[in-house]
Amino acid sequence: MHPFITYATPPLIGAAIGYLTNYVAIRMLFRPLQAWRLFGLRLPMTPGVIPGKRHELAVNIGKMVGGHLLTGADVQKALAEESFRTELGNLLSSRVQTLLNLDLGTLPSLVPARFRGYFQGGVKVLRWRSLKHLHAHLDSDHFGDSLVAVLEERSDELLDRNLEELIPAELRARVFEFLGETASDFLAGPEVEKWLLNYLEKRLAELLAQGKTPADLLPADLAAELLDLLADETPGLLRKLAALIREPLMQERLAGALGRVVDSFTAALGPMAALLGSFLDREAIHAKIRDYLDRKGEELSDWLFDEKVQAKVTEVLRAKAENLLRTPLAELLRRVPPEKLARARQVLAEKILRVLRDPATGRALANLVNEALAGQQGRSLHE
Repeated sequence: MHPFITYATPPLIGAAIGYLTNYVAIRMLFRPLQAWRLFGLRLPMTPGVIPGKRHELAVNIGKMVGGHLLTGADVQKALAEESFRTELGNLLSSRVQTLLNLDLGTLPSLVPARFRGYFQGGVKVLRWRSLKHLHAHLDSDHFGDSLVAVLEERSDELLDRNLEELIPAELRARVFEFLGETASDFLAGPEVEKWLLNYLEKRLAELLAQGKTPADLLPADLAAELLDLLADETPGLLRKLAALIREPLMQERLAGALGRVVDSFTAALGPMAALLGSFLDREAIHAKIRDYLDRKGEELSDWLFDEKVQAKVTEVLRAKAENLLRTPLAELLRRVPPEKLARARQVLAEKILRVLRDPATGRALANLVNEALAGQQGRSLHE
């Protein structure tokens, strides 16, 4: 035998035996995964060491990791880092957003077809029972007493608070700005014009039916002020009239006006107009009137400047004005055609609406309410 074989054989045999034993040993650590049984008896060495002791191994590994490798302090420190929290938030946000964007359809469509009838029946029963219990609870005395108690408690709490707490200054400014804009938009609508016309028509009909006079519609102080104003202004008006009578152009206009009055009078006589026309010459009458004003203009002007005349005219005008204020509206408007009354109501409504629709009106109303509430800030709602 060759000397090399003599010296090489033992190491090779040892290596083969070692490899085989190591292979078998390592194999037996992980295999088999489940226990082998023969005639109901578990064979020894099955399952392998690690599969057979995996629960104990897991517990020991967990204790080692939790106690030495990854402690609670380490986890808390990692969770407290801003980068980790940002990354976790972004991840959760993306996952939730993806879930919300999924088109899952309606709830009944998620139920399998064979169970859909049971699902719909269950929904109907649940709805009926819920409404039944809800109605029974709402009709019960206990609910009524509880609701009254809660409302009383909440109302007392609300009334004890002051306006400044309920409506801060900034909120109040925004609220009243909104109210001003809303009031302007509302007043600009066609419904307001229709309502105002109907209101004016109804109000006028009521005043006529009740026999109201202009004096009844005006405050007593205002009526007296108007009469005093008329008395104060009458002398000045008479002096202006006296100055106008002296002017030739005004005398010509007065003559023409008086001539037209005579013509209207004769025309109203009917068949007698032709007879009188043969005796009354229009041009002659116009000339007579102009000649009279030319000759008597100075005298008439002086007469109007007389203080006694002015006092008498003032007295007469005041009496006429007082009588007018005491005359019922029905009598004053008796000869006014209905179409003129309708037109007067339309014009009055337009003037009122023009004021109401002005943006400044809405702002003024809001400011008035704001100022009124501002003076009550320190007081409670109960006060």
